[in-house]
Amino acid sequence: TTTPPPSGTLTFSPTDDASIKSGSPNSNFGLAPTLEVDNSPVKHSLLKFTVTSLNGRPVTNAKLRLYDVGSSNLGGQFYQALSNSWDETTVTWNTAPVASPTLLASLGRVKVNIWYEVDLTSLITADGTYSLRITSVTTDGADYVSSEGATEFSPQLVVTPSW
Repeated sequence: TTTPPPSGTLTFSPTDDASIKSGSPNSNFGLAPTLEVDNSPVKHSLLKFTVTSLNGRPVTNAKLRLYDVGSSNLGGQFYQALSNSWDETTVTWNTAPVASPTLLASLGRVKVNIWYEVDLTSLITADGTYSLRITSVTTDGADYVSSEGATEFSPQLVVTPSW
């Protein structure tokens, strides 16, 4: 729908999301209930969103909302993935899109059962498909609910256009 909701925001669920694990480079974890980020063993997460209904309006704010289910000293580093041609049911460590070298955002300490927001306003600028790759440099990695997890805690991209 192109009619703005009363809050003035547009909320999108991921079209795809998956964890990828360097220790299982040919395995797919796209239907798991969590998204994992860790540095030992190395695990990254991928998220893909399709943004619609902006119709040329500028974006004043875009934030990724993730629900934490695994506390960590570092909630992850967020990068644009340089390809959208991946699918949650087939992507593996070996086939995953590479991350842009430019850090979009990072989360510090995260605790269980709390929503966290990541500012993606610099990335989400128009209608289109956007992929993210989340990494970590800590060995006590974070876990977030995936789109296959509890529905009320699934990832969300909340976009506020200039109406």
